Amino acid sequence: MAFDKGSKLGPYEIVGRLGAGGMGEVYRARDPRLDREVALKILPESLTGDAVSRARFEREAKAVAALSHPNILAIYEFGEEEGKVYAAMELLEGETLRQRLEGRSLPVSKAVEVALAAARGLAAAHDRDIVHRDLKPENVFLTADGQVKLLDFGLAKAGPGAGTDTSTAIASQAGALFGTIEYMSPEQLRAEETDGRSDVFALGVVLYEMLAGERPFHRDTLADTMSSILNQDPPPITRQPVPEPLVGIVEHCLEKRPEERFQSAHDLAFALSAVTPSTGSLAGVPRPRTLPRRRRRRWWLAASGAAALAAAFGLGWWLAKPVAPVPAAAPLRASFEQLTSLPGVETAPTLGLEGRAFVYAGDAGGDFDLYIQRVGGSAAINLTPDSPADDTAPAFSPDGELVAFRSERLGGGIFVMGATGESVRRVSEFGFDPAWSPDGRWLVVATEAVGEPLSRATVSKLWAVRILDGERRLVSEGDAVQPAWSPDGEWIAYWASGPDTGQRDLYTVAAGGGEPVAVTADPWVDWNPVWSPDGGHLYFSSDRSGTMNLWRVAIDPATGGPLGEPEPVTTPAGWSGYLSVGAGGRVAYVAREQRSTLYRVDFDPDAEATGTPEPVLRGSRVVDDVDLSPDGTRIAFTSGGSREDLFLLAADGSGLRQLTDDPARDRGPQWSPDGRRIAFYSNRSESYEVWSLRPDGSGLEQLSETAGSALWFPVWAPSGSRFAASNADLVTVFDLNVQLASRAVDRLPDWRGGGSFIATSWSPDGRTLAGCRLESGAPAEGITLYSLDDRSYRSVLDDGFHPVWLADSRRLLVWRQRGLWLLDTATGRLAELLPAALGPLAWRDFAVSRDNRTIVFSQMTVESDIWLMTLE
Repeated sequence: MAFDKGSKLGPYEIVGRLGAGGMGEVYRARDPRLDREVALKILPESLTGDAVSRARFEREAKAVAALSHPNILAIYEFGEEEGKVYAAMELLEGETLRQRLEGRSLPVSKAVEVALAAARGLAAAHDRDIVHRDLKPENVFLTADGQVKLLDFGLAKAGPGAGTDTSTAIASQAGALFGTIEYMSPEQLRAEETDGRSDVFALGVVLYEMLAGERPFHRDTLADTMSSILNQDPPPITRQPVPEPLVGIVEHCLEKRPEERFQSAHDLAFALSAVTPSTGSLAGVPRPRTLPRRRRRRWWLAASGAAALAAAFGLGWWLAKPVAPVPAAAPLRASFEQLTSLPGVETAPTLGLEGRAFVYAGDAGGDFDLYIQRVGGSAAINLTPDSPADDTAPAFSPDGELVAFRSERLGGGIFVMGATGESVRRVSEFGFDPAWSPDGRWLVVATEAVGEPLSRATVSKLWAVRILDGERRLVSEGDAVQPAWSPDGEWIAYWASGPDTGQRDLYTVAAGGGEPVAVTADPWVDWNPVWSPDGGHLYFSSDRSGTMNLWRVAIDPATGGPLGEPEPVTTPAGWSGYLSVGAGGRVAYVAREQRSTLYRVDFDPDAEATGTPEPVLRGSRVVDDVDLSPDGTRIAFTSGGSREDLFLLAADGSGLRQLTDDPARDRGPQWSPDGRRIAFYSNRSESYEVWSLRPDGSGLEQLSETAGSALWFPVWAPSGSRFAASNADLVTVFDLNVQLASRAVDRLPDWRGGGSFIATSWSPDGRTLAGCRLESGAPAEGITLYSLDDRSYRSVLDDGFHPVWLADSRRLLVWRQRGLWLLDTATGRLAELLPAALGPLAWRDFAVSRDNRTIVFSQMTVESDIWLMTLE
């Protein structure tokens, strides 16, 4: 029966009819309980009494309801009333991929974007042992706000881990075929057992159709179509130029035997994730040739053992440059030796003359000291035992007689000492990461420290400082960090952040100054350049292989530019960086492992006490930027690393859900006061701007537009109608009641004490912003308040970071001395809540509920050791 506008089914009020399909009619309806519109899918009366159809309908609802992913249509409820069976689903605005295609092809970049989103949705389903089995353009929906949603899991096969009825009789009766023939895998056509690799095949068919504008196996008759799927290769794509690596991805999806395809949707998503840069021209690209099948297969089974990597690298490069791609070379051959094995962090090695000894920074003594150790030995000698402050970033002089380093002693600066720790003296009161000139007379330093390549805060300059008398000259006033002087003295290599974006690339600049020369220009995180002893290569760390590993690129000594594409210098570590290159093909590097634990602890602000912290999330995932929902029941956080996405977790540790899943770096989640939205900052519009979404992952919306001026750390006003956001230069208040382009309504005055002010919390009474100062690219110790009434600043604590207001608008939680403290801003009284003995916290990694009864915090365990690679 048809439902008229205004009629009701269960709690839902019909608004209008949306369409119909074989498994039911779909209506637009309103749910008055949550004041939202939904799509109601209603099983036809003719099928309600059919056990198979009803079971299939119910199974779709249960299968999808078990999933929570931004690329899968959400199902809210399954119900029955007076013999009418229905499912309430997310209401989408837009069109299906079939409607978008209509015999046309999509541009390469758009086709890859859609395929990537679909692959991620499938990966989430496969993780729950749910196989779609009917993927086709009709079941891929393109929303009006640019999202991709997978629809119709009615043929889904739910395995034991899906949490639903494990009966598969409907989908696996002998000889039965369910789905759409032209998108079926060979094993489906043969009615054999299927798994997620069948969905990979179907997505390969869809990707081919998006690129070619036609279906790869379509023939005039059903029998010929089935024969084509079982026995024939798809014809070459002629509708538009498609890069050879993408052709390889499609063909790898469409292998006839499941074991020769991508082995999971995760693998396919990984191959596609690297090939969706936000910019890139396809104009003028020559039509790539098609490889013979045998050669194609060898290309996919390259020596790296990870078939997706070469294609992902090649296509990402192709989309960024209008030239034909060159697949990455095989990794160089090398042997490996572990040099340190102490608990904690050993980092920043520098190889001495002829590579027989090395100096490194380690925290075994509680603070960072510098140690010297013989290569092949195990005894490390502390060179700075009397320094009460951190000593880091050592650099051996070219003759091996001196070590330059950064120290926080005496107010900080660049120091030099003898190779065995004697005669320490300061040569500069500023600078980080010193690098020697080949004649040993100068050091080049940056004005910002690099602790983590993904965290940058200022525009760092390069200065050359003369060892003899501290005389200095400007080398580069554009952004530049971690400099390295070439052996011939002509060039200085460094890396830089793109203007207000997350991109990191390598550059060289003439040692006497001048225009920078780009060495890399692609979406990868490229950092830590170090010259080979002969100056012919730059070694560097990069995530272009999917993990942070080592690479090198040949350099033209005349121009400072690259002579070819980077080649892998692969280590066996999951994360490699902070390298030093010595004679004889020796490369020292840091292998690092990170693990985070998210804790929940009861808090009594009146008694100034906490309970016993209880872990709610453990694992190798890096947890950053946590925030608690206003009611204290949910935790939002950023998962750090090469991919930075937003996640949601119940406060008891259950129900982990990923809210964003794309190449953008999504950081700093902050719940709105009413708990209906989560603000965060992201480079998804190239520069970092403030965005928001709903806790279910829908409703992505840009909240700020600043014409390329990066913004960080959104902070909601208690009214929810305004928010503040900071960057290295200023804090701006935005009004959500006005149009996007005009929302920046107030710029705070400059911090009077130098540096800049970073706002981290808006007082519940709406009158005061609390924050800390930013100097030299890092938070300066000290808590500062800004009065919105009289527009003035007031310092309330000389040390500490990341203040968060309590409900009384008088007291703050602050991170200081590697623990959590309670500060009374009226009296200055301090009370320690979570001592450093629990382990080091990181600033920004704690939050308090609005009722002040719960605190969550993240602790990271970092274990890093120094290894030596000897190239063969």
